[in-house]
Amino acid sequence: MVRHAFTVVELLITITIMGILLTLVVVNVNSSQMSARDSERKSDIEAIAVALETYRDTNNQSSGVVDSGLGYYPPTTYISNDTTFKAILPDLDPKLARAPGVDVSSAKSLVVATNPTQTTNGVAPTPTINTYIYQPITASNALCNSTVICRKFNLYYVTETDGVVHIVTSHSQ
Repeated sequence: MVRHAFTVVELLITITIMGILLTLVVVNVNSSQMSARDSERKSDIEAIAVALETYRDTNNQSSGVVDSGLGYYPPTTYISNDTTFKAILPDLDPKLARAPGVDVSSAKSLVVATNPTQTTNGVAPTPTINTYIYQPITASNALCNSTVICRKFNLYYVTETDGVVHIVTSHSQ
């Protein structure tokens, strides 16, 4: 009687091939997930930028800041806490102020800049995949952190797939 069965070598080859294929699938899934989170970061920043432009369009002389009729962006003090953030950007879904993967119960991911350096490698704090940086700037290129008029802004975010810091600027640059 002849027995038909796999040899140990055949089984090892089959298991090795399956392991290689499984590894390739996992790597591709992780890459796809990182790309999806990067797309979400980009769309979050674009939505925040639109909300800030809307704020500028609706706030020129109405908030007690003497202005020449031109709109302005909110200073850092308006963005630094959740209460004023929700008040000045009421149309913005608060979830958009949190980077992908950041727990909703934790603080928002949108933090304010602490310096006026307007380069992707000079802004502080340094943006990460878990934080977005809002940097309002005065006409004299200083950080706008009080009730002075903020003429432009920069938003910074980092893409997870390549670690590159990106900047989105206001329309009035």
